[in-house]
Amino acid sequence: MAALEKMNCIPCRGGDPAVTGEQLETFLAQLTGWEVDESNEVPHLVKTYQFNEYLDGANFAARLAAAADAQDHHPSILIGWHQVTVRWWTHIIGGLHINDFVSAFQSDLIFTQELD
Repeated sequence: MAALEKMNCIPCRGGDPAVTGEQLETFLAQLTGWEVDESNEVPHLVKTYQFNEYLDGANFAARLAAAADAQDHHPSILIGWHQVTVRWWTHIIGGLHINDFVSAFQSDLIFTQELD
């Protein structure tokens, strides 16, 4: 199985199987601080990033949104006081797709760049 750091999103137009079981655990082990949350019986990858300033979080959210749009894969992003919560899942399959794990990994890279 390929490392997430070497992957990009692939087109998902429905009919693709959801990532579950051992594959889910393998991908999740490549991420730091991400959890699977079953919201309305649909699994989501969720992580909350902490910031010293509100606008730092807003800038991160804007950079993340632009990167997500370039991959044609769009998360739920909640900007709060000193934090940003990101949720990845694939609507069309009603679950987690490999793209969600790739995007979560890329989210962490964008966060790291934001700190530099």
